[in-house]
Amino acid sequence: MCDTRGEDRPVQVADVDGMPIWSPDGRYLIASQSRRELENDKEVFRYATWKISLDDATKTRLNIPATDRVTDWSPDGRWLVTVRRPKT
Repeated sequence: MCDTRGEDRPVQVADVDGMPIWSPDGRYLIASQSRRELENDKEVFRYATWKISLDDATKTRLNIPATDRVTDWSPDGRWLVTVRRPKT
């Protein structure tokens, strides 16, 4: 996280990889951390989804199925949009 004017040094708020998604109020990030696994000789992705507070950098694992990744928040911040990759 850094100042868009470039006046401040960037600050790391979490050590979770994945595409970060900002909450509508700008106070949290959601990141779905992925890992590849083999299942019945096929490669599948599993996810661990984290909610990260920008106030104190605490991270909380969310109870979202490992088959789903979060792609967006609802505008009111009450719902998350998830995507499940279809089985092939």
